[in-house]
Amino acid sequence: MKKHGVINMFEAESLRIGTVIVSHELMGLVHYHGHLCPELAIGYRVSKIAMTELGITRENSLEYVAGAANSSSAVDAIQYLTGCTIGKQSFFIEDTGKHVYFFARRSLQPLTGQGLIIDLNGGLLKQNSKWYN
Repeated sequence: MKKHGVINMFEAESLRIGTVIVSHELMGLVHYHGHLCPELAIGYRVSKIAMTELGITRENSLEYVAGAANSSSAVDAIQYLTGCTIGKQSFFIEDTGKHVYFFARRSLQPLTGQGLIIDLNGGLLKQNSKWYN
């Protein structure tokens, strides 16, 4: 299976032409979203952190809930990569215009799930589910 793709970059203002090698996963995301942009890259990185820290996969996404405090392109990346989507009622947006993202494992027992909040101004804040009811 091909693990990397190539995106040809051309910037008319600086006349810089280059090639960027990216993962197959990122290529799929760019295809899904329509273009590569800074906020898509933010969502990609935030998703990868959450997937690593909490073990989120597309296959187990129903066990998790995610959310964002903005309605930027990062939202597409999070839904595409984690499988937590608005349609499955496992992704929520409260648009405050801030780059704050949260992820939590659903739990049948209150206050026992695992979660984290990623705030681009404040970094990675590991927390238990006290913030998630």
